[in-house]
Amino acid sequence: MMRAMKKVFAFVLAIAMLVGLGPVKQAKADDYTAFLMFSDRNWAFGNWDANLQSATTKVSLDGGTYKVVLNAAEVGGDGTTPAAGAMVFCVDLVGVQAALDETGETFKLTDLKILADGKEFAADTSKIVTGDIEGNGNFRIEIYNEYGNTAADPAFDPLTLAFATTLEVEFTVAKTIKLSDTASIAFLMFSDRNWAFGNWDSSLESATTIVDGAGTYTVTLNAEEVGGDGTTPAAGAMVFNVDLVGADELMKSYGQKYVLSDLKVLADGKEFPADVSKIVTGDIEDNGNFRIEIYNEYGESAADPAFDPNALSFAKTLSVEFTLGVEANSEPSTAFLMFTDRNWAFGNWDASLESATTVVNGNGAYSVTLNAAEVGGDGTTPAAGAMVFCVDVIGLAKMADIENVTVSGLKILADGAEVPFDGSKIAVGDLENNGNLRIEIYNEYGATAADPGFDPVALSFAKTLTVDFTLDGIVYKAPEPQAPATSSAGPVDLDGTYNAYLGFQTPAYSFRNAFDDATYGRGIVSDDGVEFFTQVTGWDADNNAIKREGTFIDAVIAGNGTYTVKAEGLDLTGDFDSQDYMNLIFLSTDIPNTGEVTISDVSLKVDGKKVELPDAAQELSAESIDYMNVQLQSKWSKTGLAEIGAYHVPMTTMEITFTVSGFNYDKAAEAPEPTATPEPTATPVPTATPVPTEAPKPTEAPAITEAPAAQTANAETASSGNNMGLIFGICGAVVVLLAGACIFFVVRKRK
Repeated sequence: MMRAMKKVFAFVLAIAMLVGLGPVKQAKADDYTAFLMFSDRNWAFGNWDANLQSATTKVSLDGGTYKVVLNAAEVGGDGTTPAAGAMVFCVDLVGVQAALDETGETFKLTDLKILADGKEFAADTSKIVTGDIEGNGNFRIEIYNEYGNTAADPAFDPLTLAFATTLEVEFTVAKTIKLSDTASIAFLMFSDRNWAFGNWDSSLESATTIVDGAGTYTVTLNAEEVGGDGTTPAAGAMVFNVDLVGADELMKSYGQKYVLSDLKVLADGKEFPADVSKIVTGDIEDNGNFRIEIYNEYGESAADPAFDPNALSFAKTLSVEFTLGVEANSEPSTAFLMFTDRNWAFGNWDASLESATTVVNGNGAYSVTLNAAEVGGDGTTPAAGAMVFCVDVIGLAKMADIENVTVSGLKILADGAEVPFDGSKIAVGDLENNGNLRIEIYNEYGATAADPGFDPVALSFAKTLTVDFTLDGIVYKAPEPQAPATSSAGPVDLDGTYNAYLGFQTPAYSFRNAFDDATYGRGIVSDDGVEFFTQVTGWDADNNAIKREGTFIDAVIAGNGTYTVKAEGLDLTGDFDSQDYMNLIFLSTDIPNTGEVTISDVSLKVDGKKVELPDAAQELSAESIDYMNVQLQSKWSKTGLAEIGAYHVPMTTMEITFTVSGFNYDKAAEAPEPTATPEPTATPVPTATPVPTEAPKPTEAPAITEAPAAQTANAETASSGNNMGLIFGICGAVVVLLAGACIFFVVRKRK
């Protein structure tokens, strides 16, 4: 769906510092290297990889407490001049997450301490971000990153960090289960009536379990871990719940909900009677969690408790065994009025504008109203017709069989006056393949454009636009398997070949759609005889489709392996006046989505530079109904794809690299490229150092979202579009005897 936004351009010059090479300490075979990655705000004191031996340590997959130390003197410091704050400050455990993934585990950071010149530097560890943030198999402890997740809410003031001799990080990591896409952490929340024996969140790992669908689970609270001595008993119960973190919101996304069918309380191993029928369940706190409220002095269960809260007592352990079932979710949905006029004003695109929403709880009559004053109108200037005019009922297509849903009684009111409309010409269904039921009244880019039910140019309102409608035929469906065994596209030939394509859409709606798009996909020919799918398509002043500069390099999927699709020679000048990122970037394939083939390790480069992607970019998108499709960026995403890592616009090249598995054969090996004979290095002059011919590549130098990406000087100059010759001249003071190189990057930062 089309929208327009405004953003501000900003550029940051980043310098990758010299890195010395050296051996690593002896370690056990199952140990991995952790290194301290750092640069101050002047891009000095820089360390970007594990080659600086003193800034590394060995960590085990079993976890433990470790320390890494960065010596300023080894990265350009003089022992007196302090670092100027922090620009990038992380600890990377190289290859750890990739190794833990094999057993379905990950690390959890349980403690961290920063010491600057030997003195502790205060930081809020709850704001530190961890995980495989770069999608490279490393487990990263992101203490602060100007270009990362911690920039918006840092654990400390990055301007105040200073050290002249050493920067130390002591950290403790513990192994824990890595959640699947459908799993939740359940924890036992408890306090006795003296507010002792207290546990309030999932940080106490021993009091948690993993819940993944229907089944019986147990959580246990050990008194000695929450202040007990193993002898003194708890004094009754003040709060006694089991919370499944995020589970209610997660289950709703699948059109399902949890139901409690049985529960048992065990105090010091002995069953404590409780009336299960009086236990309250659901998203009681409106925070997306599924709560099993066994007793809460301040909750609904206080009036009619399942047991005597004064009688509960335990000195050692309190356990809850609970059984969950899964049912179709027939809870209310939200319907909202989506609209923009032909000037892209009066725009509303989601359910965040509460006044333009209504609650749909089954068959019946409903009404939604858009107030112009809440979307930029002044109450006098009228909307200029309609470009997009729909009502979306969120998630209803997941919760009910919408093939039998009908819409009747449609009425449009503009400033209270009825607008004549042919209701037989509306389009109804999961038109965006996103689980929503859409009532498409008019969409310039949809099915109704060819034969609208009213004149979209003539529609006008200055104050309010109202849609009345009646829904019938809603029957909430039973849960379905989350991974379909078949696709309407047919079975997969696991011995056959398929195709992959790069697709995108700019803010000005220049695009390449998915290969199976009915209007602009593969095989659809324009009026001038050109297949839309082979070109970048844009729009002229009269809204006619035109060819834009750019070529595509597609991939033939011939077995398990890694592939790359590209767009080259792009000329998208003028497309980014409204925002500085793409509306859409996606990978389109003609592989039927049957669950037998897997796409993983998805990465994106723009103008040769790697772009940081969120976890959602590693999953099949909602568009994968028939064929496998991965969205790397979607302006309208609710799952973190809206604004991915910063990249240069307008770009000239884009490429997506990904790995395919599940076929019965492997991709044929590619012939290696001949290795060029290295040229001799010029002898360094004591008073001046020659400009390095190329950055060393013992490991891939990081991008600014991790650390500056490995690029040659010439490659960076070409991709950035800036004159870097003068800057490289300034770089002549670097000493090549250190076996390092000075690398310059131009990086965009969003304000």
